Parts: sequence; structure tokens; C-alpha cells
Amino acid sequence: MEKELKNKLKFVVIGFCILIIPIGFLLKYSYGVHLNDIAVNAFWVRHYGDEKVGLKSIEKLEHAKKFCKQNKLVYYNQSRIQSILGDNSSAINTIDEWLNIRPNDIHGLRLQGFYYELNDQAEKANENYLTVKRLTENKVKKENAELTILLNDFILKDTVGFSERINELAIKYKQDPSKLLFIEGLKEMDRKEFIKQQIQ
Repeated sequence: MEKELKNKLKFVVIGFCILIIPIGFLLKYSYGVHLNDIAVNAFWVRHYGDEKVGLKSIEKLEHAKKFCKQNKLVYYNQSRIQSILGDNSSAINTIDEWLNIRPNDIHGLRLQGFYYELNDQAEKANENYLTVKRLTENKVKKENAELTILLNDFILKDTVGFSERINELAIKYKQDPSKLLFIEGLKEMDRKEFIKQQIQ
């Protein structure tokens, strides 16, 4: 009887340990996300562009990485704040941290390319843009793949055939207002202004 009770107790303890590990991980991750949200809210919503608030937000985001290392938004947000405050070198390094975790993250590579470009490192920017283009074109064809490839060409300043492609897609998607709006917007958009918008 006593042995049976010990076995049951042992089973309960093991079950409790199995449950507590994921709960602990979830709480840790949630705290990191909470720090991210506080930092973003302080800088973008309440005090946009304020350097002191930006530096405190960067500290919070750096701390958040310890709790949710796999959350790309923490890296994206930290790098954007760094760039807005004029520190594109740190923004490049922050995205580099993320790319060490997820080397083929298209958005991260593109964002880092923008920071390189704003940091007057056009060659490195173009390397990133070409990698994004290659990864996009290698992906399984999806409905919006053509528009993504068109956007990549726009960012790469790839003018060879660009105007013909954009006109072809405008005809192809004339019945789809959202896609047509994207295409028409891309025709009129200033590339440098587009890059700034992507960061801010």
C-alpha cells in the first residue's frame, strides 16, 4: 500500500513538473512581449521621436530579447527606433542578431538593406536586396508573388523591364482594387520616401 502511494505521488510530481515547464516558458515569453509592447507604445504612440524615450525603449527591447529571443518584432522594433534616432549602424547590428537566428527572413534582410542604404553602404544594401529577390523567387508561387517580385525590383532600382512589368500587372489586376492600388502607388512612389516609410 505504501509503495503504491509512493508510486502515485511520484507520478503526480512528474506530471506537475511536465506541466510547469511549458507554463514557465509561456510566462517568460509573455513578459518579453509585454516589454516590447511598453517600449513601442512609449516611443511610437506617446512620445514619437523623443531621444530619451527612444533610448529607454531600446534598453527595454534589449531586455525583452532575454525573454523572447525568437520574437522577430523585438529586433525589428529595436532596429527601427535606433534608425529613427539616427544610429543606423546599431540598427544593422540589431537585425544581424535576428538574422543569426533566422538567416532567410525576407523582411529582416530587406530592413537591414534599408539601414545599409541609409548608412551610405549601397553595395551591402544591394547584396541584401538581391538575397531577398532570390529567396522570394525561390518560394513556392503564391497569389501575391508577382507583386512581391515587383516590389523587390523597385527596391533594387531594377529599371530594366520594370515599367513594362508594372503596366502588365496593372492590366492583369484591374478587377482587384487592392492590388491595383498597390501597383499604382508603386508607380508614383519615391524610392527614398518608401524606405523611410518602411522604417517609421
